Amino acid sequence: MNLRRLQDASVAHFVQHGSFPPSSPMAPPGHRHMVRCESGSHRFESGFVDWSQGSAWSALSFEPRDPHRYSYQYDSSQVDGRWTFTASAFGDLDCDARMSTFVRFGVEASDGSIDSESRLYTDREME
Repeated sequence: MNLRRLQDASVAHFVQHGSFPPSSPMAPPGHRHMVRCESGSHRFESGFVDWSQGSAWSALSFEPRDPHRYSYQYDSSQVDGRWTFTASAFGDLDCDARMSTFVRFGVEASDGSIDSESRLYTDREME
């Protein structure tokens, strides 16, 4: 659900500004390589400081408010004059130090619209 929010916010930002926000580091930081299994819940809470490290998070009005199981990363670039974005989520649901990955993409089409895949790329979704 959070990746879908990032995808929708990215398209809205592009329509308003003609570009995607700049790439932002993973937030909460460092969790991609860290197992966070606290109190058996396999979730962690993040706060404002976790989402203030990259301008994409504020430009996209993104900050999970509930405890969540993933760290998020946002990448954007302009290649051959066309904008692209990638919104990714990384998590370790079963605390075995192997990460699940979920990704949504978007690319500026030749007519200036945004082609954003409605499909979700997943790798090891039950990790």
